Amino acid sequence: MSTTEIEKDLVLDDDLLIQYLDFINGQKEKDATISALLYYYRHDHLTNIAQLKRIGRQFPPQVMSQMAHRPEKKDEIEQLATRTKYKVILSEKKTSAFPYLNIHDDVFDNVFFAAFKRHESRDKAIVHLKALCAKAKVIYLYDEYFSSQGVENVQMLENILPKKKIKILYKKEHIEDLDLRHLQAICPDWDFEVKNFATLHDRYIIIDDKIEVILTSGFYHFSLTTKDCSYIVREIDCNHLNDTPL
Repeated sequence: MSTTEIEKDLVLDDDLLIQYLDFINGQKEKDATISALLYYYRHDHLTNIAQLKRIGRQFPPQVMSQMAHRPEKKDEIEQLATRTKYKVILSEKKTSAFPYLNIHDDVFDNVFFAAFKRHESRDKAIVHLKALCAKAKVIYLYDEYFSSQGVENVQMLENILPKKKIKILYKKEHIEDLDLRHLQAICPDWDFEVKNFATLHDRYIIIDDKIEVILTSGFYHFSLTTKDCSYIVREIDCNHLNDTPL
């Protein structure tokens, strides 16, 4: 690959490529398959002459001529995937083996991810988290190290949680009484309740049993910039939370 080429994101298997081309050419309506495909689809996919011949499709002559001179022109679909950014093939049928990713049911997910380098401002992340929490009714906090950096963590929650009536669930041993009193003083409408969920990650926020925010370095490093930090936002299935009262 030359330094000027843009790496394609992934590959579509033959059946999905047919449906995708029909959709973008106005020959197919948006249905469950297209919706699931677009959920995983990034910016572009990689195909080649061999795949287009298999599905009986053509691109404009100039594009076909360029593709005919490319090194991957005869690649099998699995080999084609190795030339992409994410190394996966989207499919409706194959579920058991990598590089196939089933668009309807797979362990792989489509997430929002943001990473911040040391000394880089976290302002955009804080605004994002604040927006995610703005209309929440119930928020679950899980951070076993919360009280070890209590001041910064309390400040972080003050910045992102809405100042309105919400229920905040937490694990008792995570938030010490002093930090809890500081949180209660921020907004009297916050209703704190001790609750135990199955551990999903080391540090995370669950918003209305719909959205999970995984904090790879905890709340602490969103307040300070002495280390790298990142977070992941994904949709979750509330049935996986395994709510177990203390």
